[in-house]
Amino acid sequence: MKAERKQKLLVRITIVFTFIAATCWTASAQGVPPPCVPDPANENAVMEWNCRAVKYALSPTFGGALRHIRAMAIVQLAVHNAVNSVTGDYETYLRDEANVPPSNASDEAAAIGAAYQALYAMVTTTQRTALDAELVISLAARGIAADDLSLIYGKAEGQNIANLRAGDGSGAAAQCSYTDIVAPQPGQWRRIINVDNNTTPLAATPCWKDVPTFVIGSADQFPLDDPPSLTSERYAQDLLEVKNYGGQNADTLRSVFQTRIADFWDGAPVAIINQVIRQAAAAQNEGVSANARALALVYVAGTDASIACFHYKYSILFWRPETAVNLSEPLPGLYWKPYLFPSHPHPEYPSGHSTNSGSMLAAAALAFGDKPGVTMTPTIIRNGTTVTPSWESFSQGIDEVVSARVYSGLHFRFTDEASANLGSRISRFVYTHALRKCTNGKCK
Repeated sequence: MKAERKQKLLVRITIVFTFIAATCWTASAQGVPPPCVPDPANENAVMEWNCRAVKYALSPTFGGALRHIRAMAIVQLAVHNAVNSVTGDYETYLRDEANVPPSNASDEAAAIGAAYQALYAMVTTTQRTALDAELVISLAARGIAADDLSLIYGKAEGQNIANLRAGDGSGAAAQCSYTDIVAPQPGQWRRIINVDNNTTPLAATPCWKDVPTFVIGSADQFPLDDPPSLTSERYAQDLLEVKNYGGQNADTLRSVFQTRIADFWDGAPVAIINQVIRQAAAAQNEGVSANARALALVYVAGTDASIACFHYKYSILFWRPETAVNLSEPLPGLYWKPYLFPSHPHPEYPSGHSTNSGSMLAAAALAFGDKPGVTMTPTIIRNGTTVTPSWESFSQGIDEVVSARVYSGLHFRFTDEASANLGSRISRFVYTHALRKCTNGKCK
């Protein structure tokens, strides 16, 4: 039976590797990739301020992937509302109806005002000073006066969205209490001791599940099946795969290519996804309204997917591969470490990256088409190596993150597949129920 399981696993891995190998990769030790550089001379105001926003969202002010995504959702939703209340191309979201655009309003000035004010409401005092300077530069480049009524209107819309989310509990989500399972049984999550420094991190972000969603009705709106039984064939196969291919000493089996996948997807979701949606938007050049909507859809879906993900993490409480391997299949005299050690200090199922990145990529595919007509080349640097995949479709990125989190040693393949599916379902719901296209005053 064990030999048969291993043979089946090798067949599955060969199929997965053959599929992913269709993605072209380049890697070189070139230092930190250049940051997103705003270009008001060659891009519209929506894309210019997306570039400015991502710098702030990835700053320590918004520590952690979940807060990065939420910050971008607030900014991009504010921009969407400001722009589309002027153009009427797409429906808006919980807009302050008392805030009316001026006559002959400029959608670009409104976009700048909304992005600026949404960021201003969230960043530190020092960052506000820098943001003020960036606003001056942006307005000068576009010939917009500081007292432009469209700009002022946009600022009010930015403040409106910031106010809507100001009390959502996201700031305290990491500090709420968590009670460990007493005498956890096989399969149940337990906080993992870091064997390098003999410390046990606190449970991470246990209350993110309680943050209000943007569009979906509740964190548990989309059912998620339980992980496979520990006695099932699927569990045995996937445990063997992550043990053999996701460990720190797996270089004899894990290829350089697979290691690069793991390295790349160690990047923050916003750092990865924002690059590809910018590239798709530039290639299609659909204009201010469409760009504003696409960016908002991506980050609203990503936020809602993250909330659902952490609801299930702390409801299902499934153990991580690091625990499973060391307790179920101990190696004599050795401690199995995941390639990306230490394991994250929250339950394994579902996977955060596969859920929220999968959701954002699925939302991008709905907004731009799965194949946006450009080769997408996001870049992430890890341990001095710059890694740049090459995707022709957003679905390639989804398939890649599924495998990457196995090769990193952080997740089982069944987890990543279920997670990407959860994210995709949430994106489809957001796309069909919010920010819909409007024709003759009807939005659908």
